[in-house]
Amino acid sequence: MVTALLGPLLWFLVGHPAPMVAVLVGYGSHLFADMMTLGGVQLFWPSRVIAVFPGRDEYRVVSGGNSERVFVAVALVLALLFYPVSRAGFDGLLHRMAGSDALYGEVVSVTDGDTVEVRAQNLTTQVRLIGVDTPETVDPEGPIGCFGPEASEHTKRVLREPQTDAEGDVLRPGRLVRLEIPRIGDSEDAYGRTLAYVWLDADGEGGEYEHLFNEDLLELGLARTTTFSHEYRREFERAMEEAKGEGAGLWGACPTVENY
Repeated sequence: MVTALLGPLLWFLVGHPAPMVAVLVGYGSHLFADMMTLGGVQLFWPSRVIAVFPGRDEYRVVSGGNSERVFVAVALVLALLFYPVSRAGFDGLLHRMAGSDALYGEVVSVTDGDTVEVRAQNLTTQVRLIGVDTPETVDPEGPIGCFGPEASEHTKRVLREPQTDAEGDVLRPGRLVRLEIPRIGDSEDAYGRTLAYVWLDADGEGGEYEHLFNEDLLELGLARTTTFSHEYRREFERAMEEAKGEGAGLWGACPTVENY
């Protein structure tokens, strides 16, 4: 009854079914555990019918007995198995199991904070960073968003910084990056831009790509995260909430963030 009444309300308030599922699992797991005891549970109150599982008494849990110890052990194992779900979410795990395609290239231009052009395999691809939304700066039909120029300037400074050798000679005009393109979902947005995570070249020589630029924008308060499912959604939400709590970037500079 609580799930039926409270669940849809939570779904409506937050725009996502996860809280409703949490309520269902929270209440449902307790009721299921009660059904496994010898006394069962009066599940269909006010009816006096007792719900039990399984049907035979010798298979149900007895307080203080070995069956209770086995039940607790199984519950702990399940909790450990579900720990990755609590960190990445079901959608994040599905995306990670499906894998992604990698494309290596060099940033040749920056459109705004969350859109860049990358030259890879002798082709120039317009890339939209997955999971982040920086304030608008190039929309011909709208105003420049609050903190948009700062976000765009940061992306230009980081991704268009020339790579030099020990003598200071320019090796390449833009940053080397690895584009991670998920295999689940659309690979392009409505404007034909490739959707990707942008991993930065750590040593400047194309050897290591371990720094996720998308997440940088959120940690610095230069962007909000999007609501659709993707691999790093939980991580991005945590990064945004931390930046929001600290008043970083647009969270401290923009009076009405929703309208940036």
